[in-house]
Amino acid sequence: MLVEVDNPYFNGMGPDHVEKVPKAFTQVSGAITPMKSQLANNMLVDWMLILKKQTVSPGECEFFQPSTTNLMLRTFFPFMGKFHNWKFTTASFSNFEGCLSGVLKSIYEQRRKKYVS
Repeated sequence: MLVEVDNPYFNGMGPDHVEKVPKAFTQVSGAITPMKSQLANNMLVDWMLILKKQTVSPGECEFFQPSTTNLMLRTFFPFMGKFHNWKFTTASFSNFEGCLSGVLKSIYEQRRKKYVS
């Protein structure tokens, strides 16, 4: 799924528009289906679970603030829609077991307990 393939939406315009993309991006492009939703949800959950700051001062939390993480997601979806034909929004990943919104709530709570006194 991470092997690079031709981006079917490549038109050569703009610095953010790439000719090659991970195959996973193309697998969840276009019309939304239950299988695509589950795959995209799993990819996003994996990303959120491993997302950390590159540099951390001693005693500082290694994770981004929830507001920063949410902003990253809210900018990610329009970008993926524009350059990779994703139809998903943040609302696509809520109200089912293992959904991105539920996982985020859980990890935010765990991190709050660990890092906020």
